[in-house]
Amino acid sequence: MDIGMSLEEDPFLNLKVVREELQVDTGNDGPEATHWYRRAALVMIPNKRLVEYLTSCSFGGEHEGHNNVLSVLSYVSETPSIASFQTPLLDSVSKLYREKSRYYLSPKTIEALLKAALQHSHHSLFNAVIEKQQDELPIRFFDWANKWLRELPAADRVEKYQSWIPSLIRSYSSAAKRLRAIKRLSGPTDDTARQDEGPKSKTWAADLIRECETL
Repeated sequence: MDIGMSLEEDPFLNLKVVREELQVDTGNDGPEATHWYRRAALVMIPNKRLVEYLTSCSFGGEHEGHNNVLSVLSYVSETPSIASFQTPLLDSVSKLYREKSRYYLSPKTIEALLKAALQHSHHSLFNAVIEKQQDELPIRFFDWANKWLRELPAADRVEKYQSWIPSLIRSYSSAAKRLRAIKRLSGPTDDTARQDEGPKSKTWAADLIRECETL
């Protein structure tokens, strides 16, 4: 939380909320125990500054071990009234991510960014994330990608397999992880009614498998 953004000099002064019970079984007790409090806030942002504000919320400071990308992306995707801000927001997040790429991103956040980049065909964000993911992308991501790709129109599906998927798989440094990703993408999905809608050609997989032999 950035106290400097608060309209109150001390937002915690005279705080009247229920304090959460200490979880003593986790070692959080004694004179140095951490006490957690919660307080709600209403934020009013001018329409023209919304993208800037959401982008600033996406990444915490360097001293923080987390960021808010997940919350921001979820908020935008689930709020129809600001759906038009999705692409400008991804533009800004991509730029900020490149500037702050030394910050740690959790595997869940990497997944969320790549899903958004694929769904909105955002090359800049997609490339920024795969360049820095350092084998942190969970293999389960490809289960989602397999199902999502099969639901695309044929032309869009082929384009994704040819222009996006190879670089995504190559972002893994080891042959073992690349082969696992290929297997997940090539396997059947839970939706048996759509099994015949997979890519007609497996050349994308064959080429990547051959590359693994030389790693």
